[in-house]
Amino acid sequence: MKRFFCTYFDHNYLPYGMTLFSSLCDSGIDFELFVLCLSGECYERLNGIDPRLTPISLEALESWDNELKTTQSTRSRTEYIFTISPCLPLFIFARFPHIDLLTYLDSDLYFFESPEVLYQELGEKSLYIIEHRFMEEFKFRAEQNGRFNMAFQIYRNDASGIKCLQKWRTECLDWCYDRVENGKYADQKYLESWPEEFPQDVVISQNNGANLAPWNLDNFTISLKDNRFYVDEEPLVFVHYQGFKILSKHIFVWYAWRKNYKNRKIFDLLARYYSNAVARTKKRYPEVFRGIEHFYPNRGAFFSPKLQALLKWIPGKRIKNFLCLIFVITFYRKHVFSNHLMGDSLD
Repeated sequence: MKRFFCTYFDHNYLPYGMTLFSSLCDSGIDFELFVLCLSGECYERLNGIDPRLTPISLEALESWDNELKTTQSTRSRTEYIFTISPCLPLFIFARFPHIDLLTYLDSDLYFFESPEVLYQELGEKSLYIIEHRFMEEFKFRAEQNGRFNMAFQIYRNDASGIKCLQKWRTECLDWCYDRVENGKYADQKYLESWPEEFPQDVVISQNNGANLAPWNLDNFTISLKDNRFYVDEEPLVFVHYQGFKILSKHIFVWYAWRKNYKNRKIFDLLARYYSNAVARTKKRYPEVFRGIEHFYPNRGAFFSPKLQALLKWIPGKRIKNFLCLIFVITFYRKHVFSNHLMGDSLD
């Protein structure tokens, strides 16, 4: 059965969004991925690259949903993107009414296995959501940021699914900000009402291999057998690479939520594997990355303003890169990785 997915990102996030797409291609699932392109350059680079990827311009969504567009002036760019979350699946259902099930994906996910097992868990129900599953010292974050994570949801194109999405859209148009206020946070905390409001229609995932992330890594026993990861003996379906930043060809950062993970070796291996997957994706789709092969959008946001001001006066790219490396190692020691020392194998 063909599965339909949607996500959104701009040209700065192409390395991660295209790596998500590559992982779906390699999973063996029959699928189509709709990408809401948050910039014109993103749309131009994705248009026509693969029949399994359908780009959607932001202008097309805003023309269809005029109320969404009116919120843009009152919100930051991040908050506006949060507001889009319920509008995108409603737009796709309206534009492509033959789609029965639509799955939203954060663009920093990577699939190690086919997600088909998650559709089996959904069964005939209408909505599928996943908890954060915070580690003990971070459980307070559920009160602030929500019990459920936005990374992966399934919506069915039926009365309950559409009713839920429309209610969520109304809520996000009314209030969707990057702060905690009166029991609300962005688009995410609204999901907490779904199990109570749609008790016969919502499935809360029980699959531990779905949405492995830095905030829940040590809740599980993770093993590697025959080149496959297992989470409490369940196959690892996908990892949420939240906080992953590529800073140069060989240096990248993935934020560790815990100083001493019991699964630290697994964390390191997953980080390096994803870095190699991004590099493979760039080679796999050279037309998408033509002219931006060595563009690292996270660098500007990552390095301190003082360091960036200093670098303007430093001659030579090698010296600048060396200073950046020293900065990373000094201030982000437990998060920094180099893929010089590893190959593509999981062994």
